[in-house]
Amino acid sequence: MMAYRTYDRLSERLVGTMSLQKLDINVCWELMVHFGNARFRHLADIAQKSCSHCGTHFLALNAAEETSDFCPMCGIQQYYQRLTQAGLQRAIAQTSVVAEAG
Repeated sequence: MMAYRTYDRLSERLVGTMSLQKLDINVCWELMVHFGNARFRHLADIAQKSCSHCGTHFLALNAAEETSDFCPMCGIQQYYQRLTQAGLQRAIAQTSVVAEAG
């Protein structure tokens, strides 16, 4: 209850200025259960992990294998690089087609 009251007090300003919806006590309890609580954190379903490549923190299942953890920020970066590479290759191919036709 004390943790929820603290959350309620600290989030009051953010709810007003950012139009956020405040979590009710039942949702907060479920989050505490999934993240573990104090000394039982190692038994939690979900944990916050940090990426060894970019340093970003992300959520991962504790039951998952270490190799299955995938940083969402690194994933976005990889996807962006694939898109830009594909666009570059497409531009090169179009340039060569125009050069051959001319």
